[in-house]
Amino acid sequence: VVAFRDVSVRKLLEEELKWQANHDPLTKLLNRKYMEEHLEQEVQRLKRSDESSALVYVDLDRFKYINDTAGHTAGDRLLVEVAERLSGRLRISDSLARIGGDEYAVILRNIRQDAINAASDQFRQALEELPFHYGGKHYVISATIGVAIMDTNTVSPGEAMANADIAC
Repeated sequence: VVAFRDVSVRKLLEEELKWQANHDPLTKLLNRKYMEEHLEQEVQRLKRSDESSALVYVDLDRFKYINDTAGHTAGDRLLVEVAERLSGRLRISDSLARIGGDEYAVILRNIRQDAINAASDQFRQALEELPFHYGGKHYVISATIGVAIMDTNTVSPGEAMANADIAC
């Protein structure tokens, strides 16, 4: 007796659950949990190499004002637009995640220290270039950006995240 069972639906559900566990449902970016795992891997990789990377922390300015005055729908739309703008400035090796309400983190892998300021400034420009339009109003978008350089001396992912947050 030969029996066959179609498990394609089960496989699709497993993939969907895996995606949901690692991504922010609003922006479709990686989530904090997944970013922390990536950060851990990057810190461990850097301990075995002479390369350096950077953790860029992006915190939107005046997000609460937009969210409170224009509504949560406007706030959600702004978060999605910011995700798209930041994504457009990534290299293939970089990782971007939404790690909090209006906070994003980027791992710039294997970047020269003299290129970090230019890369961070590109993120700032991406946000400031185009105003956010909602409900007939125009909002200027800006962010506070902090950077932590990671290399063989980086103690832990928590230290890197704390340093980037402090740099803000």
